[in-house]
Amino acid sequence: MSNEVLVIRELVCGYDRPLLKASLRLREGEHAIVYGENGTGKTTFLKTIAGLREPFSGEVRILRKKPGRGKPVMREVFFLPEEISLPIELRVKDYVNMISDIYGEKPDEERISRGLEFLGLEHLYNRPIKELSQGQRRKVQLLTAYVLERKLTLLDDPVIGIDEGGEDVVKTIIRELTKDGAVLVTSRRPVDSLNCIPVDDLKP
Repeated sequence: MSNEVLVIRELVCGYDRPLLKASLRLREGEHAIVYGENGTGKTTFLKTIAGLREPFSGEVRILRKKPGRGKPVMREVFFLPEEISLPIELRVKDYVNMISDIYGEKPDEERISRGLEFLGLEHLYNRPIKELSQGQRRKVQLLTAYVLERKLTLLDDPVIGIDEGGEDVVKTIIRELTKDGAVLVTSRRPVDSLNCIPVDDLKP
């Protein structure tokens, strides 16, 4: 179908041994959350989908194209890894502009304002990242995902470091990014009222 964003067929992924096997299809407006304990292959799963690791077998298609470093289709993908790593000397505003430049996009000021509001970052937009807490830094990364609004957004444990309201943040991000795209999330626990898949269901 024309609105298919992500198609995964019999994908087997892992490092020295297979960890997960999955078939999944996400269209515009759809999301999925794969949840489970650390060390179960969730991050490897997302990296394989993003073309950062080769699968043992199976295939991934994003907008009908095979993913991989430097491929044009990757401009339609935003991958947020689990690690919180930011250039702390930059202001929040400068970081958002920098990531937008990487994608060749001019930041949408109206969208930035909306994102700052629902993430509670309005008062921090002109502050250096080094002055922010871990949870606030994670929200800055989620702000960037929201501002860029790619066709496929991959979020690896996005609530890490967010002590309060983490699930509400995830729900809002998913709701916003599935208006014109698809979202795949990993998490250590299920999120109420969302489409959640236990990682144990994806064992090879």
